[in-house]
Amino acid sequence: MKQLSLILFLLASLAACYEPQEGCLDYRATNYDVTADDPCPDCCTFPVLKLALRHQAVWPPNPDTSITFKYNTPYATPFDKFHYFKIDRFRFFISGLHLISTDGQAYSLPDSLSFTSQNNSAFKTEDNYTKADRDILQTATLGTLITEGKYGKVELTVGLPDAVLTASADKLPSGHALATSDTLLYDTLSGYRHGIVRLYRDTLDSSPPEEFTFAASQQLTLDLPEVLDVKPGHNLKLTLTINYLALFDGVDLENDATGTIREKVLQNFSFAMNVTDIELE
Repeated sequence: MKQLSLILFLLASLAACYEPQEGCLDYRATNYDVTADDPCPDCCTFPVLKLALRHQAVWPPNPDTSITFKYNTPYATPFDKFHYFKIDRFRFFISGLHLISTDGQAYSLPDSLSFTSQNNSAFKTEDNYTKADRDILQTATLGTLITEGKYGKVELTVGLPDAVLTASADKLPSGHALATSDTLLYDTLSGYRHGIVRLYRDTLDSSPPEEFTFAASQQLTLDLPEVLDVKPGHNLKLTLTINYLALFDGVDLENDATGTIREKVLQNFSFAMNVTDIELE
């Protein structure tokens, strides 16, 4: 009897000394703590979707030759190997990037961004934007990634949603991809531009620069290099490779009108941009 009483006393003492361990109890978070038993308030950190861009200049007859694309460098045109041209600037928005599961379902990022339309009505879009430019080297964080399952494709838009082009984004966080300080892609009178290209049709010193903006956006669906099994609690990094010479495939820089060049370049994104690497972190 005395032994039983001692055991009960010891158990009661241990229970009185026990303190619950606080931590993140959401298994989808990157800081999920399997040893915790007391949920902490707003302490969970969820995975993010990252996008890196690789800028290349690969001439179509030599697809195995990988050359980093550079501005103001003479390149032979795919249309005529004896004609050289230079690109002075090539910058555009990427928006609406979604993972497409193997059964065809699209996963949208949950983050949103508020805008004010021209008629002063408020609307929201996915906060899923970045800019492409070979001089912008850092990997972009597109948004929160709370999903799991098998994915085989991504869809994205070269450019912006039409509603955003003339909208006011006065509540943008500092350093956002849509910051209006970018005078190449934003004008105080006309609003945002999908993209802009400035080039020299040839390499003669007397050749003047020529500039055009994208007249429309272009939606693309791209295959992943392999089926991706997304696990809870892991960041996902995608790498997009852009082949700038492939963007000018079929473009006659000696004779095509500027509008024709613009249309061909935009259409060529369907094969000039590819997902070349995927990584769970």
